[in-house]
This record gives sequence, C-alpha cells and structure tokens, in this order.
Amino acid sequence: MARMTNLSSFLLAGLFCLSAQAEIDPASIEVQTASFDELIQYCKQHPEFIVGGAATGECLGQLANELEPYLVEQSEALFVDQCPTVKAAWDRAQEQAVSYQQSLCGLFPAMHDNTAMYINQQACHLRVGLARRDDLAFIARYKPEQSLPCD
Repeated sequence: MARMTNLSSFLLAGLFCLSAQAEIDPASIEVQTASFDELIQYCKQHPEFIVGGAATGECLGQLANELEPYLVEQSEALFVDQCPTVKAAWDRAQEQAVSYQQSLCGLFPAMHDNTAMYINQQACHLRVGLARRDDLAFIARYKPEQSLPCD
C-alpha cells in the first residue's frame, strides 16, 4: 500500500513540477493548439480551479472534453473526399484509439482510488486526445492533393 502511495505521489509530483513554466492567461488558452504543459499550467493557474486537488482534475477533464468535438470536426474534414474503404479504416482506427484511451486512462483509478490518481486519469485523457490531435495534423500535412479514385 505504501508503495502505491509513493507511486501516486511521484506521478502527481511530476505533473506539478511543471510550475516553473511561464504564466498562462486563462482567457487565451486554445486546447486545439496548446501543448500539454501549457494546458497543465492553465489548470493550475485558472481562478476557478486554483484550489488544486480534484479541481485540477476537473479542469483537465473539461479540456479533454473540449478537445473531442474539434477532433471529430478535423477528422470529418480530412476524410470527407476519401473512398468509403479509407473512411471505414479511419473510423476503425478512431474506435481503437478511444478504446485504448479508456483502457490506459482507466488504469489510474484501478491502481489506487485517490485524488492523485484522479488527476493522473484526467491528464491521461487529455494527453491521449492531444496525441490524436497531433496525428490528425500529421495526416493532414502529408495528405495528397488528390484522393485516389474509388474502386
């Protein structure tokens, strides 16, 4: 039990060691473009969530939820002119990504149900969402000018 508490403290300490970063204006953060570190700072400095603890986890969860519609919008725009088989493959990949996110981030409260693990769970959801955002940007960057003709 003590070992799990030490692990929780270590993970949480790592999350909050980012405080040496510059201050973030709560009104100016854009989850669509901000880095994970900037979003952590936002949650730590936002007046609504500055009390810390579980409130920081709430902030991280809200940001993850804000990111989701953007991911759907970007995904739809990116694959709108692709063949049905390509769209279906993308949809399967996204289903797997969401399943992975739920499984991975669900490990934190399963290991130990406390505030540190709640914050880590919410940070995990945000981090995986940001990875999906970056994957979409990567695909968009290298997308051909013309889609292949459908068979």
